[in-house]
Amino acid sequence: MAINIRGGAAKDLKGDKQAPVRLTKEQKMYVENLVKLDNRIVVCREYINLWMQFFRFFAEDLTEKEITPAEEKAFFQVMSQLARKQFMFVELMADKFDRGNDIMNVLSMAVSLAHIQVMPENTRSKLELDWHGLFLDMNKTLGRLLRSYPGNMTLAQALEATKDLQPIEAGSPMAQSAPKSADFKNKWLAMILALPGPGCLGLHMFYLGRKKDAILRLVTLGGFGIWALVDVVMILTGKMIDADGNTLM
Repeated sequence: MAINIRGGAAKDLKGDKQAPVRLTKEQKMYVENLVKLDNRIVVCREYINLWMQFFRFFAEDLTEKEITPAEEKAFFQVMSQLARKQFMFVELMADKFDRGNDIMNVLSMAVSLAHIQVMPENTRSKLELDWHGLFLDMNKTLGRLLRSYPGNMTLAQALEATKDLQPIEAGSPMAQSAPKSADFKNKWLAMILALPGPGCLGLHMFYLGRKKDAILRLVTLGGFGIWALVDVVMILTGKMIDADGNTLM
């Protein structure tokens, strides 16, 4: 469901009217601040940093490496952050970045370090090329945002001027009072994360904030694939909910 910050009736992607979303003054301010240039720059920069952390795990040759549980855990944590933040990143960069599905394709290919380790060489090369192409496009997006920064600055000056900016945190007073629909739990993103591979690791449940369900799927490999399949069906039929009890958009 779309948010209408003026408090009128919202419309979904098909144009059908939904129940009116009435926002308080503070909630309207939260939504308006979310799309401000300063916040878009911070969100873009942070996602690029996460994207770089993701690549560092498999930048070296893993063929003969003994991968430790701690390394797998750290890799999974970065993957989970990228998956959770992907929708917000893509939505805020919508006019400058249109490769959200490509991000999810890369994450779906690299479900674990052990999986990457046994990849055929051509698949591994494609993963690295796709990562690199997205990295370049993310940096181009950041550059376009910085060129829009007031003051007629160079890119270096704009980077310096924005280095201390902080994102709107989920725990801030404005974010806490924001409507639950501002959490942007996307049906199609959840479905991609529930597919075989990431679904057996519970990535879709981590994305939905349902940590207990996510851990249960992780330790049982998605109920040996059965729960992951059931979850895909529930998402497609509109029966899946997030941790707050909201249906997915």
